[in-house]
Amino acid sequence: MVADWYAGLSGLEVEQVWVWSGWVRIVLFDPVPRAAGDPYLDLNDFQFIDAEGKEWDVRIEDDPRTAGPVLGLLRCRLSTAQTKDEVLTLVFDNGARIVGDLPL
Repeated sequence: MVADWYAGLSGLEVEQVWVWSGWVRIVLFDPVPRAAGDPYLDLNDFQFIDAEGKEWDVRIEDDPRTAGPVLGLLRCRLSTAQTKDEVLTLVFDNGARIVGDLPL
């Protein structure tokens, strides 16, 4: 069920990126309104691989500045979202990726 929810986000555009104490929220725009509003992903410690292939360890709690490169996802589309062994992998249409533990 969880994997299906993530897979259902494929094709949606990143509309907002929020950073606050301990978390990054990626808000996706869904042209088909959902009862709960636009879907989002809350992530804490994860690896971000940018469109050029540079790897960034994002550790919001230790250093919120590490989230800066994630802003490059604005207006990108989520190509695929998959889960395996409690690890979430998000791939975006610009080639960037996020890999980290499934959010609780």
